[in-house]
Amino acid sequence: DGFGHNDTSKWFCVLVHDKPEPVDATRTHVKALRNAVAFAKGARYDPKHAPYPVDARGFAAYQLWREAIESGVAAAGHSQHHAEVLGAMRRNAAAYLRELIEVFPAAASDLQQAAGHYDRLVERSDALHDLCAKAKDAGAFSDDARAEARDLVTAALEADRDAIGRIEAALAALEESE
Repeated sequence: DGFGHNDTSKWFCVLVHDKPEPVDATRTHVKALRNAVAFAKGARYDPKHAPYPVDARGFAAYQLWREAIESGVAAAGHSQHHAEVLGAMRRNAAAYLRELIEVFPAAASDLQQAAGHYDRLVERSDALHDLCAKAKDAGAFSDDARAEARDLVTAALEADRDAIGRIEAALAALEESE
């Protein structure tokens, strides 16, 4: 019936005034996987009707971030925060994909590989977080730290692309198994 945000607790809530509608869990999981692919490719939201304005979505956001680091526009503190959020979200994604292995045995290998790619992304994101923390403490990125940060963003993008590729393969395997 409604989806709201509580500003004081930073939590979202779902409002159900009557009995909840029955849910087809399998269909919901497939939709979540398709949404992950669409979001990564920047097609999840129509830019005119997106829930919030952004300069880039999905994979394109990595390119924007990398360019901002290279040009010196990206502040170390902001990049530290972004790396932390990215790592947390991809940890959750890896855990979710591992949960789906039991739900979709026909796609188990692809789901496991996708989770592994997200694990690799989390490692890069954690390293970027730590690098940005040091740069923030120093007052800015040094030239070497900026180059390393750029390379970590590039590696995170590669891991994300690999994960999405495996998710696409999992979806194809699920279509074949129907």
